[in-house]
Amino acid sequence: QARVDLDTVLVEQAKKVAESAAGTLKAAIAKVSQAKADVGRFTAEVERWQSEVKRLTGLVQQNVVDKQALGESTRQLKSNESARDAAVSAVAVAEAQRLASDADLAKAKVDIQAAETRVVVSKAEERRLAALVGYLKLTAPFAGIITIRNANTGDYVAASSGDQSAPTNSP
Repeated sequence: QARVDLDTVLVEQAKKVAESAAGTLKAAIAKVSQAKADVGRFTAEVERWQSEVKRLTGLVQQNVVDKQALGESTRQLKSNESARDAAVSAVAVAEAQRLASDADLAKAKVDIQAAETRVVVSKAEERRLAALVGYLKLTAPFAGIITIRNANTGDYVAASSGDQSAPTNSP
């Protein structure tokens, strides 16, 4: 009975783990969305600084703007390109974490099924052991004390009219 109770608690525990895995999956999906949004933001920044560098290059060639302003814009462009590349990598990492969370959720669901099956097995084992305990008590149609048991489960026991050859075969 204690084993059945334990296995029932393990089913509840597996369900809680599955709920936690579902929450982790939702968080991983949100991280993927956030990483993709960051890529979009840094891509826009790169486009902005590319335009600025192109504009300043023309102005430097006309000697309207100092080369130092062009250099600063070029560094800003490179910085944003690096940030965009990092954001693209972050999308890949977030996607991998989402896949791992998805796999954890699938495993948690299988663990629930395994725990539920263990409960069924434990209940069957409980019934089997209860039947064995039932063999400890023998009831007879008459009063008395049993001192020996000569018949076992599976033994062939003849009726009282019995085997006609028994008297000739017994000593």
